[in-house]
Amino acid sequence: MKPAVNSTAMLPCTDVMEKLPKAVVFDRDGVLIKDLGFPHRLDQLQWTDGALDLLRELRSKKVIVLVASNQSGVARGLFSTSDVDNFNEHMSAQARAAGGQIDHIEYCPHLPSGTRAPFNTDCLCRKPKPGMLHALIKRFSLDTNETVLIGDRDTDMLAASAAGVRGWLFTGGDLNHFFRDKCR
Repeated sequence: MKPAVNSTAMLPCTDVMEKLPKAVVFDRDGVLIKDLGFPHRLDQLQWTDGALDLLRELRSKKVIVLVASNQSGVARGLFSTSDVDNFNEHMSAQARAAGGQIDHIEYCPHLPSGTRAPFNTDCLCRKPKPGMLHALIKRFSLDTNETVLIGDRDTDMLAASAAGVRGWLFTGGDLNHFFRDKCR
């Protein structure tokens, strides 16, 4: 089900585009949540400062909120896809409880040098390749000119560029303040 977008909720966003983006794609580890080194257990879920406030604000503005995350711990044999699914559902539930929403989470479990088949393969979804972003663009019928990816690594920015969406490099701090600074 595609969320409705309320065009009257657009705000100025001079640094990257003229309006508040209609969709924001977040990297997970290091952007929405703290990167504790392959977080996959529920007790490892620690939100980045300002993340829940930003998710609540984006929901109030009817912005589509998505996640695209490399999860090579699956291919490395550190955890299972079920662990990732459970962690992501817990994260989504916490976002909802705080008044926010994550509309969909896409993740890549692959790593060519991994030890666990069938995930130890080259793929089209692992960032910096744009496969996850292409899947989200198609699933939500996104306009790439009205979509931004917020990531913390060069691979995120390369994936954004390859998918034709804007990329904002988050280097830490308060995620809500970072987003507001980009949309002044």
